[in-house]
Amino acid sequence: VVNLIAYVYHYVHMGASEGRDATPTVGGGIEVPRQLTLLGVYATEYDPTAARATNIALAAASVNGTVVAPGKTFSANSAIGPRSTANGYVTAPVFINKEHAMGLGGGICQVSSTIYAAMKVAGIPATERHAHSLPVNYLPAGWDATISWGSLDMKFVNRYDKNMVIYMNTNNGILTAALYLQ
Repeated sequence: VVNLIAYVYHYVHMGASEGRDATPTVGGGIEVPRQLTLLGVYATEYDPTAARATNIALAAASVNGTVVAPGKTFSANSAIGPRSTANGYVTAPVFINKEHAMGLGGGICQVSSTIYAAMKVAGIPATERHAHSLPVNYLPAGWDATISWGSLDMKFVNRYDKNMVIYMNTNNGILTAALYLQ
C-alpha cells in the first residue's frame, strides 16, 4: 500500500532540494502563476459518468481561484454558493442521518473534503469541519468534511501574512485541490 500522504508531503517539501518543481504546468490540470508557493495539494477520484460528477465540476469551478486574504476566513459554502437547479446542480446520492438518499447537489462534499485533505497536508487547521454520518469511499477516515447549505460548513482562517489562493480542477474523474501562498 502506497502512503499517498507521505509521498505528497515528501514531494512538496523535499522536491526543490531534489531538483523537482511541484508547481503544476500547462496541461497538468491546474494552471497557476509561477510566483506562488505550494502549501498543500490533494487529489481524490470520482466516477466522471455519474450524476454527482456534474455537481463536483460546478462546485470545484466555483472555488477555483478563490483568494483568501490574511486573517480572513474561507467558507466552502460561501465559495460554492447555493445548490439549485438554476445554478446547474442535479440530484445525486447524499448521506442524510446515516442513510443513503438522493439530494440536489449530491457530490459537492467531495469538493470540501478534498480541500480539507489539502489543508491537512499543509498543516492548516479547520475552524469548522464536520465528518459525514457514513464513511466516504474517496478519502481515509477523518479526512472528509461534509457541508450543507445553511447549516454545516468547512472553514479555515488564512493565518499567513500573504494571500492564499485555492485552485481546483476536475479531470477525467480526478478532483484536485491545491493551496498556494502568493
